[in-house]
Amino acid sequence: YTIAKGQPPQVLDRESLADAIALADLPRSLRGYGHVKHAALHKVAARESRLVGRFAIEPVFAKALERLPPLAQNQAFKGISVVTGK
Repeated sequence: YTIAKGQPPQVLDRESLADAIALADLPRSLRGYGHVKHAALHKVAARESRLVGRFAIEPVFAKALERLPPLAQNQAFKGISVVTGK
């Protein structure tokens, strides 16, 4: 993570330590391939957006999400339709 320009680095205290650990643990939530990973990235980016404000740092997963191409509506794997639980 990068500290936003003009912001001093924050010293961790007991209250912010849990949030810092949660932020560092976010990559472990990215599981699967294709549409599964895409959905996980949306969840991680949402959680990250709640945490980065506390530390005045720039989000990483939200930027990655912006760069991803949208998923095709009719997804198939080797001719077999992919069905999600939505």
